[in-house]
Amino acid sequence: MSSDAPLLVSHEGGVTVLQLNRPAQRNALVQEIKTALPGALDAFFNDPAQRCLLVAGVGDCFCAGGDVSSFGQKVPPDVNQRRIESTQNWARKLLTGAKPVVMAVNGPAVGAGFGLSMLGDIIIASQRAFFQPGFAGVGMCPDGLLGITLQRAVGAPRAREILLTNRKVAAEEAARLGLVSRVVADDALFDEAMNTARLLAEAPQPATGLTKTLLRAATDVDLDGYCKMEAAFQAIAMGSDDHAEGVAAFFEKRRPLFGKTS
Repeated sequence: MSSDAPLLVSHEGGVTVLQLNRPAQRNALVQEIKTALPGALDAFFNDPAQRCLLVAGVGDCFCAGGDVSSFGQKVPPDVNQRRIESTQNWARKLLTGAKPVVMAVNGPAVGAGFGLSMLGDIIIASQRAFFQPGFAGVGMCPDGLLGITLQRAVGAPRAREILLTNRKVAAEEAARLGLVSRVVADDALFDEAMNTARLLAEAPQPATGLTKTLLRAATDVDLDGYCKMEAAFQAIAMGSDDHAEGVAAFFEKRRPLFGKTS
């Protein structure tokens, strides 16, 4: 892929690495990035050989949010609504897709960039990273599913305070609040994120995807509904090739090779 492409996509074994590549614009979600994202995500989720997605930004910023140059333009509300719905379509894939997603937040994650970062299953931040909604500062409400993901991560009172006051959350505080999984040194971020992505790529399928769905359903359905889903999903997982491989490896006292059987 051309080095000037809006998204850089590479593969290492079962890991797809997707990098926002507009460092001069602080990796804001300019139109060319938003145009490229759906196809890149479809390619990942539809490729059975690719088992984990790692998302990062090129340069010293993860994502500065939406394209501010497009703000303030007087367009009919239905046009703006369709734009948001288009973003929601690919955001939902990251949040609900049956494959794990690792976010390597290598710098500021602001506005839509904050929302993007929170769509990861595991969020690893560098020490220089920070998170800020930004929306209130330009008279907007949160989008990119941030109202859901942030509240689930830190609880309703803290989510309200962060979103309504537009407060900046530094990396170390983000870890204390549970907003990110962990914080690492700036120069160690990509290696740490890649090691985590490799681990997830080697994890059993479909159990990993089913676990994602169960965790999400735990806050969405009542206890009876959750119990039914848990039983059905466990039955699927226990009937999978990866489950058989895991059991065989246990008894043979070796490392399981998930995804290698058919």
